[in-house]
Amino acid sequence: MIIGLALAARQRGFKVEIWINTRKSLFVDSVRDASKKQIIELVHRDYVQQARAERIRIHYSDIRQNTLIEALQHKAVPLVMISTWRLDGKKSTALCNGQRLRRRMPVCTRSRPRGDQPERP
Repeated sequence: MIIGLALAARQRGFKVEIWINTRKSLFVDSVRDASKKQIIELVHRDYVQQARAERIRIHYSDIRQNTLIEALQHKAVPLVMISTWRLDGKKSTALCNGQRLRRRMPVCTRSRPRGDQPERP
């Protein structure tokens, strides 16, 4: 979750600010089980409370290109996270390209090989 990532960065001494385009819990629509939905909602609320306590600024809007440019000019390192669910219908994490990168450090992983996705009912 994006707010959790920001909290982890703050705990490591980074200055953080969040732009998120919704106040809703992310990914809650991607699970069917009601108890799992409740867990996602609970974790989201807790992260928001922790962010407030840490005085992490949360902007509930789309980030503008000019804002990103200005941040880069001030040597900030934007972490931009997107979901491709509405584009391709796949519930996968980020894709890693290049074996060399994978051997050095596990930057991102997939739970299944690319061609081994289960059929949707």
